[in-house]
Amino acid sequence: MNSQLPVALGANFVTLATTNDAIIKPTFSGTVMIKNADGSNVNGTDFKDGAVPTYMFRLSTYGDSNVTNPQFIIMIPKGFTATTADFSTLTNTQGTDIFSDGGFAGPYNGTSTIKELGNYGPNGEQLFMITLTGATPTWGNNFGAQVKLTLDANAKGVVSYNVYGTPLVSEVSNYAIANGTSSYGGGSYTFNVNGQAIEVVKNSTGINNQQGSINYILNNTVELPQFTGTASFGNLNSSGAFVSGNSINYTSNTPQSQIPALSVRLSTVGDSTINNPQFIVMIPKGFTSSVNDFSLIDKDVGNYFGGVFNGSNIYSTNDYSIVDLGKNGPNGEQLFKIQLNFNPGWDAAKNFGGQFKLTLDPIK
Repeated sequence: MNSQLPVALGANFVTLATTNDAIIKPTFSGTVMIKNADGSNVNGTDFKDGAVPTYMFRLSTYGDSNVTNPQFIIMIPKGFTATTADFSTLTNTQGTDIFSDGGFAGPYNGTSTIKELGNYGPNGEQLFMITLTGATPTWGNNFGAQVKLTLDANAKGVVSYNVYGTPLVSEVSNYAIANGTSSYGGGSYTFNVNGQAIEVVKNSTGINNQQGSINYILNNTVELPQFTGTASFGNLNSSGAFVSGNSINYTSNTPQSQIPALSVRLSTVGDSTINNPQFIVMIPKGFTSSVNDFSLIDKDVGNYFGGVFNGSNIYSTNDYSIVDLGKNGPNGEQLFKIQLNFNPGWDAAKNFGGQFKLTLDPIK
């Protein structure tokens, strides 16, 4: 079981005397690992209903050093919170498993303290300072820990981090130099904590042990269904079978009875929180229609769509509206907007089937 980190009671930051010319600083190589609970990539995940990612970090350096008692800043990602009691150290086995491919050599043979600094990240992220009492965490003496996060139920939006921006894990610049220049994701960064500037150095492979980035969503309450609508160009014959109007040369002499109709099925699958969805229908080039030429398909609806239709298609004009948007298609095609006051879901058997009576466009 992971050991609990002791809480630092001191109010002041420990600083290294900068007048000592003999100080030899190592290169900071710490990193943070942020994954879904199952270990998969966190990018694109919608965290809601209390779900949180895993958050593990390694404090490490390389190169010659005579630095002691180094300090590090840990930033909790936006939308999540933690306390000092939520930090626990990693064993060698845990660290080796998390930072795979030889990415961990610990645990640290000194002691550690942790202090909450407050919400001083650029977006109000929570900051913690870790002080290691002893030597710098060189290779073979890495410090590893994990943080139990809690989701802020009021947090919203899309969040992203990369190595070029604010570091999730960093070392106070008095104790180390950056791994890489700012153009490679290294360099330095300054936190302003309660009016005090704290300069830190970064590692260019500081996210997921690489020059990485993460992005995720917070408490997304909008659920978009998948659009599965389709259209057909043709008519039903006397037997109710669909006859396509494709590959026919329509001229001004073509009787109106032989002009095909444009039939549309508006449908979706999946959960949805969308109200009053809107759809755009484009009339084929060379034809025109009108709002008055639109009607619900009242018979053999599925025959227009290869037998694929789920619903009674019994709606009133209060259930939908249609607007002529003009000839604004890419080739001057006429567009219509249909708005429904319901989601035409497949599982709910509420597909919507409508038909446009077409006429040849005299102005082509």
